[in-house]
Amino acid sequence: MADPINYCSWLASSFCITQSEWATWSQAGLTVGTFAFAMWRQSVTDARSEEKVAIAEDKLRKERLQNSKTRALATAISIRVDIDSFNSVVSALPSHGLDVNPSEVFAGSEPSLGLRLRAMEALDLMDATSAVLAAVHAAQSVHNYLDACRNDETFGERERKHLSEVCPIYLKQGEEASEQIATLIQTGLRRGKSQ
Repeated sequence: MADPINYCSWLASSFCITQSEWATWSQAGLTVGTFAFAMWRQSVTDARSEEKVAIAEDKLRKERLQNSKTRALATAISIRVDIDSFNSVVSALPSHGLDVNPSEVFAGSEPSLGLRLRAMEALDLMDATSAVLAAVHAAQSVHNYLDACRNDETFGERERKHLSEVCPIYLKQGEEASEQIATLIQTGLRRGKSQ
């Protein structure tokens, strides 16, 4: 059998190995190079994917914020009527509403106390949420009190005193809610015109 031929490196002439050893080392080097290229390419692809995901998430966040602002504006416009109705009831109740039968006061006031049913919608009102929820609670309190009194023939001194004390407080809460709603509506309408 013939002696295998040694091939020497171009860079280091003293490094001489057989053809099969060169093939083995070449294959190993190409395998490592291919693996390194694949890892680099995957990292580039991952970076691009992460960038696309970040852009999509930012766009989705902006859309959600815009949708929540639009929902808040629509809710504010619809709930404003109930707040104004509530304010008219609590402003008139101590001075004008206690001279008639409590069941008549309850029947006449109940439709204007619809604000008490709007607590879940108030959660969409962003900065106005706290003020509106306070007014919703006040409307519920007035409704419950008038409901408890409606079987009486007249308002007693204790009921008159109670309503005379709480109605100004509730009116203040209702007016605060009305101001917050008006601000929210004005801001939303201004934003809508600028877009």
